[in-house]
Amino acid sequence: MSALTTCSHCDNPFERTHNGQTFCSVECRFWSKVDMAKSCWEWRGSSTTGYGTFSLNGRPHLAHRIAWILHNGEPPGDSMILHNCDNRLCCNPDHLYPGSHQNNMDDMTSRNRQSAGTKHSELLLANRGLGRVSKLKKRVRSTLRLSKKLSTEQVVAIREACASGQCQGYVAKRFSLHNSTVSNIARGRTYKNIGGPRTLAYKKRR
Repeated sequence: MSALTTCSHCDNPFERTHNGQTFCSVECRFWSKVDMAKSCWEWRGSSTTGYGTFSLNGRPHLAHRIAWILHNGEPPGDSMILHNCDNRLCCNPDHLYPGSHQNNMDDMTSRNRQSAGTKHSELLLANRGLGRVSKLKKRVRSTLRLSKKLSTEQVVAIREACASGQCQGYVAKRFSLHNSTVSNIARGRTYKNIGGPRTLAYKKRR
């Protein structure tokens, strides 16, 4: 039986469908495991071969790849998601970019990381073996409402609505977004190059 409870991440009410459910969405469950205190948003959950892993539908997927998909949508073709910060645990979309396996090898060489002993097979495991691209697209699309690209006007409208005191959940529903997406926009964590007030007036209940 469903019961009304509060999300542990965004603090918005939702109907719990099973015992132990503490997050209103998969997106909130994901971002609750990310430490955004520094420039690199480090993954605090489980990891393998140095990369963060996130369980989705019973299977592990690369945490930084999920972060990219949530922020930008699906990467082109059979692309891997690479770091420009050289921090494998980082999930900051601003530090990620799509690239090929060869791009990854070239980056390893330029950063003098090839001596670390990481095998090609381990790198492929990290970015493909933990749920290949085609399977990952299908699972994420069926489980998450991916964050869509918003116009400048929409971002400003969201920030103004939150700053005026409108309920974050109401704003999220109005723009067909997840609560955590609205929170990140309102606080200026995403769409940093777009204006509008950064204060989130709607406070969490204690």
